[in-house]
Amino acid sequence: MIQELLIKNFQSHKDSTLEFDKGVNIIVGSSDSGKSAIIRALRWLKDNRPSGDSFRSNWGGKTQVELFTNNSHIVRSKDKEEEYILGDTHFKAFRTDVPKEIQDALNLSDINLQTQLEAPFLLSETPGAVAQHFNKVARLDKIDQSTQNINSGIRQHTADIKYKEGQIETKQEALKKFEYLEKFEIKLEVLEGLEKQLIIKSNSYKKLDGFLNDLNDVNEEIKEASQILIYEKEVDNLLDLIDKRNKVRKSRKLLENLWHEINDDSLEIDEQNKLITLEPSIISILKLYEERRIKETNKIKLFKAISLINNTQIQLEEEEDELKALEVEFKDSFPEICPLCNKPK
Repeated sequence: MIQELLIKNFQSHKDSTLEFDKGVNIIVGSSDSGKSAIIRALRWLKDNRPSGDSFRSNWGGKTQVELFTNNSHIVRSKDKEEEYILGDTHFKAFRTDVPKEIQDALNLSDINLQTQLEAPFLLSETPGAVAQHFNKVARLDKIDQSTQNINSGIRQHTADIKYKEGQIETKQEALKKFEYLEKFEIKLEVLEGLEKQLIIKSNSYKKLDGFLNDLNDVNEEIKEASQILIYEKEVDNLLDLIDKRNKVRKSRKLLENLWHEINDDSLEIDEQNKLITLEPSIISILKLYEERRIKETNKIKLFKAISLINNTQIQLEEEEDELKALEVEFKDSFPEICPLCNKPK
């Protein structure tokens, strides 16, 4: 049931609010006061028509129709985009299509919206149209349609059963012509058994034929090997000679390596002997280097001592000069008679 209707920027309605009572509501007013615009706004919400911008107010702004029912809140708006809103869910408004969720929430039909120029509800209709309307309200039209569909299905199935029974009788008559096939079936089973045995024996024959081919190949290999065995002794002697030759080559290689090592050791011994002959000279040089190092160290110590003596001498002279200056200052500052002993200075 509609409880409240809000209309914004729709024809002459800039921002209108209408509250509805339970039951039938009649909108009255003077001409051009916006009564028809209210119905058009409801139809725009219900049918998503008219399209275009002809119904929008010329002062601009978003055009919106907002409807509150006892259990839902529905909005139809148009600005840069067109949309329906059901609660918190948004739907795009395409052409004249209305989302199924919006239709179910509104639950409005054309009989819910009547204008002053339309004929009184049902009074101008034929008895058949009135009965059809009440059947639709009571859902009797659905029951009639379902009954018609069921009866039609029963008739169709009955016809199918009679047709199939006729086909069964025709096929049974046709089967009598093939009664002799039972005897052929027995013979066919015997032939299938013989065929299976033939297949088994054929497979066995193929396996034996394969074994025979393998045996022939082995015999050929034995013949070839027998021809090779004639030269076994010569081959063994040749292998022994090759083995001995390899051993001689290994021994020669070892001797060559040993000879090179001996030469390297000889060269190293010669170098060591040369170093040994130079040992006395090297020892003397090392002693001289050590003596020089000690003298250098002593020289540095001596220079430090001389520098210390010079600094001490300079400091002593400075202190003597300072002492003399203090004595002169003392004599100049001291009175003629000593204040301690009362004696002249």
